[in-house]
Amino acid sequence: TTKTIKVSNIDKIAPNTPTLSINAPENIWVEQDVIATITDNGDEGGSGFRVEYKLEGSVSQDWREYKEKVKIEKDGVTKITARVVDNAGNVSPTVSKTFKIDQDAPVITVTPDIFLLTNTDVNLTVKADDKGGQGVKRIQLPNGNWVNVDEFVFTVSDNGIYTFKYKDNI
Repeated sequence: TTKTIKVSNIDKIAPNTPTLSINAPENIWVEQDVIATITDNGDEGGSGFRVEYKLEGSVSQDWREYKEKVKIEKDGVTKITARVVDNAGNVSPTVSKTFKIDQDAPVITVTPDIFLLTNTDVNLTVKADDKGGQGVKRIQLPNGNWVNVDEFVFTVSDNGIYTFKYKDNI
């Protein structure tokens, strides 16, 4: 007697690499939330699959199933990586994109060196701090001049209102 059996449950073919797109340029600071879209590109092994992603950097999370567009809002540098895992355990090659978000404006402080009544000039120390962002490019002084630093001492000889402006690196 002869017995024949058909084996059809072997899948050694990794799924195709997914496509990953983001609504921002890579490695350039942006002042917006970043939306990531992942598209699977099929599984020739035919066992079925799921799309997964992970985040590393200012936002971190381990592999999780992709079900809808991923929105990242937190300032800083984040890397998103995507892959496809089929039901047989085969894993596609990964694809990654890195992006930089800075939606928070720098904080500017101005501190005089003398607080009491005086008959001398007053030095105003202006500091612009961009915590978590890409930094301060320059500060505009009350006289209209720009200085390419994030801290500067401006001397005033008269009472008045003095306005400082900043420009960050975006």
